[in-house]
Amino acid sequence: MALLPLLPLSVTVAVCLPLYVLVSRFVRQRPLDIVPGPASVSFITGVLTLWFGEDAIPYQEKTMERYGRVIGLPGIFGGKLLSIADTKAIYEILVKNQDTFEELDSIRELVLLSVLVCVMLSNVHRKQRKLMNPAFSINHMRRIMPIFLALSRKVRGIYECSFCDRTGPLMITLDVDVMDYCSRFALDLIAQAGFGHSFGSIDGKDEGYSAALKKFDPTTSKLALGIILLPLLTKYIPGHILRTVAEKLPWPTLHVMLNISDTMQSTSRDIWEEKKKLFALGDKSVVNEYGEGKDIMSILLKSNLAASDEERLTDEELLAQINTFTLAGADTTSHALARIIHLLALHPEVQEKLREELTEACTADGEIGHDDLVELPYLEAVCRETLRLYPPAPVVYRQCMEDAVLPLAHSYTDTTGKERNELIVPGGSTMVIVNIVGVNRDKAIWGPDAHEWKPERWLSPLPDSVAEARIPGVYANTLTFIGGSRACIGFKFAQLEMKAALSQLVPRFRIAPSLDHEIVWRFGGILTPFIKGSKANKSELPLRLTPIV
Repeated sequence: MALLPLLPLSVTVAVCLPLYVLVSRFVRQRPLDIVPGPASVSFITGVLTLWFGEDAIPYQEKTMERYGRVIGLPGIFGGKLLSIADTKAIYEILVKNQDTFEELDSIRELVLLSVLVCVMLSNVHRKQRKLMNPAFSINHMRRIMPIFLALSRKVRGIYECSFCDRTGPLMITLDVDVMDYCSRFALDLIAQAGFGHSFGSIDGKDEGYSAALKKFDPTTSKLALGIILLPLLTKYIPGHILRTVAEKLPWPTLHVMLNISDTMQSTSRDIWEEKKKLFALGDKSVVNEYGEGKDIMSILLKSNLAASDEERLTDEELLAQINTFTLAGADTTSHALARIIHLLALHPEVQEKLREELTEACTADGEIGHDDLVELPYLEAVCRETLRLYPPAPVVYRQCMEDAVLPLAHSYTDTTGKERNELIVPGGSTMVIVNIVGVNRDKAIWGPDAHEWKPERWLSPLPDSVAEARIPGVYANTLTFIGGSRACIGFKFAQLEMKAALSQLVPRFRIAPSLDHEIVWRFGGILTPFIKGSKANKSELPLRLTPIV
């Protein structure tokens, strides 16, 4: 009864607080009214159901073609988002003023709500990179090359066994879900080379963690609108209360997300406890470990122990690295590898040329050294072109923390008809979409064939316009692994992973599209393959494989 007098006050706050937030955001975002973009289709969701939906790629491409490099997107309850594909503005966002443009809070809030910390805050991220740099050097890639080849040969062996009976090899053609084994391979590789652990995913021994990982991005894509609202909710409501509410809501997709995150958190904690015990026992304990002390986590632990108190990461921050590595490494790389294999199936002439190069470079057993593998020109061209045209994560998100003015490499015409060479971005409430695929496919940069998959473009000098664009990325004049101090530190790891797998599969199998299934790539956290018309909440990529004697 004592609480009854507070009830009117609680109702008033519940009604007025969201209204105040929405009105104040509307006022702050008035400078964005002049930025051209599509009309809203809903006051509640703007165009976000179209922009972030599973079939968003055609909509995004049409929007970019019509409105150019700077687009104002109607968001939730009349708010505005910015999509930017201008290289000069992106340099300001990712490199020069990155403290003003923080990683989007909603991604962090989603994983915090699920009791899973995957995305590191900026100060932790800075310390993390400094400690981890030795683990991603060329010398270290050479040292762990045997792990890459051993797991690649294991996948090859499983495929080869599919074409055998008691009498020996069978010259038949089978449909194989390539995405399934790309995911298993990438997960076991990041486990062994990353943590000195094995999930046994390639052998089908672990269905818990690997199944959760497969569902992560398809599920995240279905929660897009809820994710955008999370920063507003967590600003005023404690996380444990939100978690309790989330469990009670009649929203099956959210419950799937909570189960996925709980599974990943539980498994990562088990790995972490095992790792700490081995590390405490000293160097002799790693002899029987999968990474033999060469794995990334071992190097990070050693670096952390030697670091000063100010630079040292806490146990919880180190634990978070396990899921960070897995989501950032295994998931994106597996989908990039699957995309390459799918493109090779669709372009048999490219596949044959690549097969000739790999067959000549590898021994009969598939052995090849690190330096020889990474220097194969046509393999490099195939990887670069795929990652340019089809970056696994086509966009990244930033939140503008304070008012900013972005200079532009290309002016745009605002809604009043005036040419503008800078963009005013209101702070505190504006989400900025860094349009990676928009830069990677910009015809003014790459030429009129920018939307075509042509590996040969990398075998001759690129157009002068590529260098003149000054794309602020760390890989091959593209934005695929973004840029600045928050660029993907593991892009060399990812490249080696893809090349090792291709070196074992392409010389042994001819790959062709399935006759029974049409493949579509949908937009989520990353681009993911699905069978057209399938209702399954998992990625699939069935392709026809024929063994080569």
